[in-house]
Amino acid sequence: MTSIATFLIYATLGILILVAYRTFVQGAEAQGHHADQFDAVMAGRYAFMAFAFGCALLSGLPWMILSMLAAFAGLAFWDAYVYGQATKETDLHLYAGIGAIVVFFFYGLSVVTSKP
Repeated sequence: MTSIATFLIYATLGILILVAYRTFVQGAEAQGHHADQFDAVMAGRYAFMAFAFGCALLSGLPWMILSMLAAFAGLAFWDAYVYGQATKETDLHLYAGIGAIVVFFFYGLSVVTSKP
């Protein structure tokens, strides 16, 4: 794994840890979640995580990481969709989805270009 790919993976993990904070409520509020749509958000979250898990089982390590990044983008965009339907703020989720896609692209590019 290249140093760029390693950095992107650790940066993604670090961001996920930082936004979780100490309690669920603080983490949910920091991520822009609203309790009245939480059931629908979680349904989408589980569906996208099941997709990522299936992809991870069928692929090697680089593709597992890429699948997880795709799932993270899907989760963020699902959250934005659910909140958009309820006319809530969606910017944080859109930025998170775009960020996951950017990391996905650069990590994938580094994997493809580092093969012998």
